[in-house]
Amino acid sequence: MATDNDITGIINKTGCYCLNEDAAAPHSNLFDFATDGSRVLKSDADEQLLLSLAFNQNVKLSSLQFSTNADGTAPSIIKIYTNRP
Repeated sequence: MATDNDITGIINKTGCYCLNEDAAAPHSNLFDFATDGSRVLKSDADEQLLLSLAFNQNVKLSSLQFSTNADGTAPSIIKIYTNRP
């Protein structure tokens, strides 16, 4: 049985970026775990975001968890692409 591991400690935050992010709701909010829903990532112009996460070492991901607000602004489609060294 697999266990859940928190990998936030091996994310290279300076190597992460997001295209089309709103300056008032940037991708750096993803690393601040506020429970009141105030820290979100939003697009500035259209419905598409391209988020790139960098890691300090090789990582094997078996699952991802997304949290959304109940206000109906959550994405209906999420596509995931990987870069393989």
